[in-house]
Amino acid sequence: MSNKVVSLFSRGIIPAARGNALLMTKPTVRHVHRGVFDVRRLRMTRYPSATARPLLNAIMKYDQEGVWNAYINLNDRDELAELSAEYHSSALRSFRIKNLLSYGPEEVATLKERLAFVLASMKSLNQHLDDRDYAHLLGFYGRIGDWSSCQQLWKDLSSQLRPSRHCYNAYIRAAIQCDQPGEIFAILNSMKATGVPPNAFTYNMLIEAQGRLGNLKEADAVFVEAFRNPVNAGQEPGIKDASQLSYALRLSPVRRFAQKASNIPRPSVATFSSLIDAHGRQGNLQGINHIYKTMMPKYGVTPNLDIYNGLIRWYCIHEDAEAARQAFADMEKASIKPNLITFNHIFRLEALKRRRPKTAETLMNFMKQVYQLAPLDSMYRTLIRIHHRHRRENEAKRLFDEYAALKSDPK
Repeated sequence: MSNKVVSLFSRGIIPAARGNALLMTKPTVRHVHRGVFDVRRLRMTRYPSATARPLLNAIMKYDQEGVWNAYINLNDRDELAELSAEYHSSALRSFRIKNLLSYGPEEVATLKERLAFVLASMKSLNQHLDDRDYAHLLGFYGRIGDWSSCQQLWKDLSSQLRPSRHCYNAYIRAAIQCDQPGEIFAILNSMKATGVPPNAFTYNMLIEAQGRLGNLKEADAVFVEAFRNPVNAGQEPGIKDASQLSYALRLSPVRRFAQKASNIPRPSVATFSSLIDAHGRQGNLQGINHIYKTMMPKYGVTPNLDIYNGLIRWYCIHEDAEAARQAFADMEKASIKPNLITFNHIFRLEALKRRRPKTAETLMNFMKQVYQLAPLDSMYRTLIRIHHRHRRENEAKRLFDEYAALKSDPK
């Protein structure tokens, strides 16, 4: 750990240890490679016009604004009919949300309008959606929390296609994102009825759903059942608490090989992230420690940024400053660079729970100087609000001026 970080730890600066879907009919066959659109094989009914070239270039560059401008130009020139299904679908899937926190309501509304326009164009030209298009739309509406649109999309999809596992997983994920974890069980029953087998992603989402519902024992049981070793399948006892999970995790090299060779999925960092989240929601820090220090090493899963952010999040929420400090130290030792999410958890602990705005501001400056991370707007707003509340107007004005200067000159 760097001397700067050690110093900040010792001084307490870093805590010590809805839009509606359009109904489409039968899908068309797309040119794909391993389930992914190959933009090099996009075809038109005749040689692409000069206006169509920018659309292809924008699609290949993942340039949303460029895709929109090119698509509108084609529409204005009445040339959309010349595009094959692959062009329309690729244009549709270009409109996505990369980081929801960075999008305002107007930007989300704009993306919804653009998706609706492409969908309407496809319908008028009898160009049909396939399962990847539906999965993309479910992902979009899930991220913005529009459960009604997700349900309508699923109804449309089910009436036209046999949903693939990819679509089922997208729908399950959307239910989680829309804070509808109870809906997952009906989706799983539908998967079973249609003969679509779950995979590791499905189980990860089920663990997360059980955690959000407060069913910690059930979340643990899903893990053991889904990722159990086939050599001893059916022999593991029911899980009564987190400490008993270790029984199913004493994997010898022979057992690991047997599991790898079977069809039983292997847990990933996403699996353990869901499990950590389930225990964190119930305040079971002992369970989180067991997952991090015992279970993950036994399965040979190395923590990544998401795991460390999950650990720090729950340690900070439950005010275990020492555990948060240790997780941060482990993170740096593993050469994993913290991001804004990491620091935001620690910042909120210091500013809101510990009521130490000066310490929180020092952390914010450390984040800028050492990791070149610009503070979130919410960090400045929080500190300014705290100073106003305590009538420290000079401090509030100083921070406001700093914030205004930062916004005018981001560099």
